[in-house]
Amino acid sequence: MNKEKLLSTYALLGYLKETSPSKAAITELYIPIVKKAMSDYASEKGMTEYKGRSLSEINLKIKTIFDIDIPLPILAKIMESIKNEINDENIFALYKDGAFIIKSYVFESIDEVIEQEKSNINRLQQDYKLYCSENGFKFDFDELKQFILIQQIELFTDRRSDLLNVDYYVPKYVSERLNNEPIFKVMSNIYLGSIIASYMEHNITDKVTEAELLLDTNFFISLIDLNTEDAHHTCNQLFSLCQQLGYRFTMLNSTVNQIRILLSNRINDFASRDFIGSVRCADVFNACIRKNLDKTGLERIKDNIQRLIEEKGIVIIQDAQIKELIEKAKRSQEYKELFQKRKNAESALNDTVAKYYVESKRGNNIREFVDVKCWFLHNSFSPYDYNYGRKIHERYLISANELLVLLWLSSPAQGEQIKINDVTRGGLASYITKYRRSKMPTRETLKVIKKRVDDAMSFGLITEKDTFNLCIRMAEGHLTQEQVDESLIPESVTNEQFAAKLKEYTSEVEVKKQKQKQDADAKIDDLNKKLEEKNSQIKSLNDRIESIEKSNYQKNKDLFVTAKMRKLTKDTWINVLLILAICALWCFNEFYKQALPTKWSIPVAIIAALATTFGTLFLRKTNFKEFFCRKGLRERFETEYDESHKQRM
Repeated sequence: MNKEKLLSTYALLGYLKETSPSKAAITELYIPIVKKAMSDYASEKGMTEYKGRSLSEINLKIKTIFDIDIPLPILAKIMESIKNEINDENIFALYKDGAFIIKSYVFESIDEVIEQEKSNINRLQQDYKLYCSENGFKFDFDELKQFILIQQIELFTDRRSDLLNVDYYVPKYVSERLNNEPIFKVMSNIYLGSIIASYMEHNITDKVTEAELLLDTNFFISLIDLNTEDAHHTCNQLFSLCQQLGYRFTMLNSTVNQIRILLSNRINDFASRDFIGSVRCADVFNACIRKNLDKTGLERIKDNIQRLIEEKGIVIIQDAQIKELIEKAKRSQEYKELFQKRKNAESALNDTVAKYYVESKRGNNIREFVDVKCWFLHNSFSPYDYNYGRKIHERYLISANELLVLLWLSSPAQGEQIKINDVTRGGLASYITKYRRSKMPTRETLKVIKKRVDDAMSFGLITEKDTFNLCIRMAEGHLTQEQVDESLIPESVTNEQFAAKLKEYTSEVEVKKQKQKQDADAKIDDLNKKLEEKNSQIKSLNDRIESIEKSNYQKNKDLFVTAKMRKLTKDTWINVLLILAICALWCFNEFYKQALPTKWSIPVAIIAALATTFGTLFLRKTNFKEFFCRKGLRERFETEYDESHKQRM
C-alpha cells in the first residue's frame, strides 16, 4: 500500500463528490477514475486497438494508479455507463463475459485535478508543520492523517482505532482549522474520500429503508439541543433523513427515565454550570451556557420530555412489552460488566436491555449493512468497546454520525439537502469531542477540583486566570484524569501544594502564550523592518522617478521654447528681407523708373514695412518690446509651457 498515493486518491474522491450533482450515485464518482485507468491502459499497450479478456485487467490498473479496490460487480456497472456514454462499439465494446475492446479514444483528463489535490495535501502538511513549530509541538504528519481517517477505521473495519493514542494538539489543530476554509476543505476531501472508498469496497449499493431505530439517551439529548451545537445539527439532519426513508423511531421506557434523571441531576447541581460547562463541551451545562438557559428553563424542558418525544413521533416501548428481555438482561454477564464499569445500575440495565431488544429485532441471515432491520442509535462520545473486532453489519449499535454518512451515501436523492461540509465537519467534530471526553476528568472529579479551586482562591493562593487556564487545559484533553488523580485531588495534597501544582500546569499555558506573543511580536518587528525597507526602496524609486520626470520635463520644455524661438527668428529674418525688398523697390521707383510719384511711393513703402513688421507680431502673439527683448519672450514661452502642462495634469 502506497500511503501517499492512497491519501491523494481520497482527496480526489472527496473533490469529485463535492463537484458532482447532489443526486449523483456514488458509482458515478468513479467514472473519471475508471476512464483514467482505461486511457492509461490503452496508451501503455501502444496500440490503436486492444482486447481485454476480463475486467480484472482494468481493476488491476486502477489499483496500480489509485491504490483502491473496486468490487467487480460495481466496476461492471461503471464500465456499462461509460459504454452507454460513448455509444459507439467501434470505439469501446463491452461484452457480457467481462471482455472488452478499447480503440483510440481521448477521455477528459483528470491529471490536473490529481496534481492539484497532491498540492493541497502538501499545503495541509506545511500548515500543520508551521502550527507545530509555532506552538512547540512535535511534528508528525502521520498522526494528523491518522486522526482524519479514524472514522473510516471505526466504521468499516473490525480494527480498534488509535484515536486515544494521538497527542492532544492533533484534535486541537483540527478544531482550530474547522473555520479555516482552504485547510478545512483539504481535510474534508481526505475524510470524505476515505469514507467513499471504504463504502464502495463494502459494495453497499441498495437503499436502507423501513428499519427500526431504538434511540439512546444521548441521541435524544442531542436532538433537543442539549449537547454540542455540532451534535444537534448532525442528529437533527439524521432524524429528518430517516423520516424521509421511512424509519421507525422507538425508545425504551427506561431510557425516558434516564433522560429525566440526567436533567434532574443537572438541575440539582446547577450551581456548577459555569465551571463544568466550560470544561465539558458535550455536557448539558455547556449547552445551557451556549443557549443562555437558566435553571427554570432546564426544568421546563424536563417537565415536557414526554410531549417532546410524542411530537417527534417516537414510540415508547413499555416495560410490560419486554418483560422477558428485562429479566434476561438482569441475569446476564453484560449487565454485570456494565454495572461494574459505570457503577450505575439503571444505566447499565437500560443499555443491556437495549442490546437484547435490538438483537431480537435486527433479523436473520445478516450478511451486510442493508440486511439489518434494527439499530441502537446513540450519539455518545464515549468509546463503545463492543464494536471493536466486529464488522459494521455485526454490530447492534451505531452512532448518529456513522448512520448519517452511510444513509447520505446510499440515498443521494433523499439526502440532497445535506451539505458536504455539514457531514465532514460533523464527523471531524464528533471525534474531537470523543477524544477530549475520554481524556478529561469525570464530572465527579471536576466537582472536587471546583471545591479545591474555591478554597485556594479564598486563601489568595490562585487567581481567576489560573482557574481559566486550568479549564482550557482540561477542555482540550491536555490534563487527563490520571494526572488529576495523582496531583490535584488526593486528600494528602495541601491547599498550597494544590495551588503550586495548578500553577505549574497552567504556567505551561502562560509560557506557551508568552512564547506565541513573543513569536508574533518578532514577526511583527520583522514585517515592520521589511516594510521600512520596502518604503525606503519605494521612496528611493519615487525620488529617482521624480528626478527623471523633472529632467524629461525640462528637456521637453527647452525643446518647446527653442522651437518657438527658432520660429520667431525665422520670421524676423523673413521680415527683414521683406523690408529690404520694399526699400529696394522704393529706390528702384525713385532712381530708375518712377512708376509712382514720390508723394505716393514714400507712404506706400512705410505702410508695407509697418504691415510686415506688425503683421508678424500679431501672428506670433508678441508685442514690440518682446520682439526686440528676446529674454522676456523666452520667459513667456516657458510660462506658457508650464501652464499648459498643469492643465493636462
